[in-house]
Amino acid sequence: MTLRRNDMKKILTALICMLLVTVMVYAQPSMDKLLSHSGIERNKVAVMVVDINTDSTLLAHNIEGPLVPASVMKAITIASTISSTGIDYRYMTRIYMVGSLVGEELQGDLLIIGGGDPSLNARSGPQSGDIVDECVNALIRKGVKRITGDIKVNQTIFPGPATVPSWAKEDLKYGYGAGCYGLNFENNSYLKGSQSYSMSNPAATLSRRIKEACAERGVTFEAKQNDAEGQRTLLLEHRSATIDEIMRHCMQVSDNLYAETLLRTLALSKGEEASTQNGIAIEKEMWRAHGLDFKGVTLIDGSGLSRSNRMTAKFLAGVLKHASDNADYASFFPLAGQEGTLAKFLKDTPLDSYIALKTGSMRGIQCYAGYMLDDDYVPTHVVVMMINDFTCDRSTVRSLCEEVLLEVFNNSNN
Repeated sequence: MTLRRNDMKKILTALICMLLVTVMVYAQPSMDKLLSHSGIERNKVAVMVVDINTDSTLLAHNIEGPLVPASVMKAITIASTISSTGIDYRYMTRIYMVGSLVGEELQGDLLIIGGGDPSLNARSGPQSGDIVDECVNALIRKGVKRITGDIKVNQTIFPGPATVPSWAKEDLKYGYGAGCYGLNFENNSYLKGSQSYSMSNPAATLSRRIKEACAERGVTFEAKQNDAEGQRTLLLEHRSATIDEIMRHCMQVSDNLYAETLLRTLALSKGEEASTQNGIAIEKEMWRAHGLDFKGVTLIDGSGLSRSNRMTAKFLAGVLKHASDNADYASFFPLAGQEGTLAKFLKDTPLDSYIALKTGSMRGIQCYAGYMLDDDYVPTHVVVMMINDFTCDRSTVRSLCEEVLLEVFNNSNN
């Protein structure tokens, strides 16, 4: 018997409907509750849960709808970068004496070559020593008591601009909106009370701190103009913690500066100019080579601070599934009920410590992306949940998401 085109369409439609019913059965009541809430728009919700081993989809809604991912973008940035750099990469900040050392006098300048290290003298996260103390101690070991020149900084490793043009202007003054430079220092921010504000010139701050510390230890600067290049002598090479520690910290506390640095580092690791645009271009090439569909996907930055980013649950799930066999990458995600931005999510439930997710939140946006884990912390399922433009309380959205996950994984284990 030969089927007509219309008959084929009917059969195909029926099969799709059956698939959707099968996909939704794992969490039907909780999904209905989420999608029907008065403060949530159905078409601004995207959910996808995939069994990594069988490649079967347990739950799917609006998986090709482009939504703002917020900080979930960091999961894409780090998955891209770690595949290129590995886990042992370190950032190097080098300080040179430029000129002649005559007795106790350096007749010249100190030159700092920025290596892009986002953790340089950071207030929290992976520590690798205080570059200010290291610099002063190195000068004293060399017998230097007087420097006729000044401190100069080269930070061309990361070309400008330091911030992404589409970031909201009101974000730029705060610490979370700080720029990414070739020389980063103290999170490129300062504290005033309990609020963190962005530094306009981290390199100048580091130079001032070194001069102040030198003065306390008896080393003086005359700050005379010195245009001559002179002989370079390496004074100090400051090495960051390994990049896996930096990545883990970035994911745990959702650090925007770290994420923007990692995106530029991706370009650097490929021998390209370390710009945001080049990092994004490499990301696109990488994931297209893995067969991922970029329909509805727009990558603007590494951190997710831009509201111009767009992500689909299908694309995000594809990245997470591909990266799931990297144990280091999977370990970066905060554990539900235990760590970082997920410390209160699913706490004291059966999924406490069994769900590991990167969160993303902005005004009217709540997103989650990561994994369900087994008893050995090995990913078993990919989890993606994105809600945009909600008008209810954020706590309500979080509770609804918890209900969905509790139901889907309770049913899938029965």
